[in-house]
Amino acid sequence: MTQLQKAGSGSVWDEIFNAVVDALRGNEGRQITAAAIDSQAASDGDVLTADGAGGAAWEAGGGSQPGAVRRLDLGAFDITDLLAGPVLLYTPAAGEVVGPVFLTDVVFTDAHAVIVAQADGVDGASRQLAAFTSSDWTIGILSGGAFLQWRLATSAVSIGISEDTQQPLAEPWQADHAYTPDPDTSESLILAAGHLWLSPDTGDSGSVEPDFAGNIGGTVVDNDLTWTDDGVLPTQGSCHVYADVTTPVAP
Repeated sequence: MTQLQKAGSGSVWDEIFNAVVDALRGNEGRQITAAAIDSQAASDGDVLTADGAGGAAWEAGGGSQPGAVRRLDLGAFDITDLLAGPVLLYTPAAGEVVGPVFLTDVVFTDAHAVIVAQADGVDGASRQLAAFTSSDWTIGILSGGAFLQWRLATSAVSIGISEDTQQPLAEPWQADHAYTPDPDTSESLILAAGHLWLSPDTGDSGSVEPDFAGNIGGTVVDNDLTWTDDGVLPTQGSCHVYADVTTPVAP
């Protein structure tokens, strides 16, 4: 038989003692953070979880615990980080839900191209999670200094450049690539020659990159496709990305 004796006093020790007592009684759900006990005891954000059978263990905090939420720091990004195409921010584990996504420390762009954190919905269409652009055309809710929208995702979340919030994230032009217009906008979107380009066509690009730089402000034929210049890319724009991640519990 396990003997349990409270080794300290104060609110933290009371919480620890009560959590273990609950576990021995078969009750689950009380969580204590590692930092509340000893900063060296486990990684920041880990929780001491009772198994309902008298045992307990340190486990990764937040999403690994059904119903709990953890906030992830997904990093800071500058426009130059995104010129080569979208950057993967986070891929949720099975059962995890990501959102809301917060964009903080925002430096607005100097062009109307949009910096977007985005994921695919269950129908395969792109879904904006948070975004911003130039200071005279803001998007989403400004709450506590962060841009966010109350949208959730269960697929990989990326950040990149787009023409507007309904467009998928722009990728650099690719040779011999089969392009299919986005189902929501009926257009494909690419990055080339420091500009965004749109095409409504379905088909393959050529094996040699067309002269985008020589057709700024106009159109360019690319094998089965015709691309139209949609405007210059920003030379400034940056943000810091955070996201809440949870594993919901069915009622």
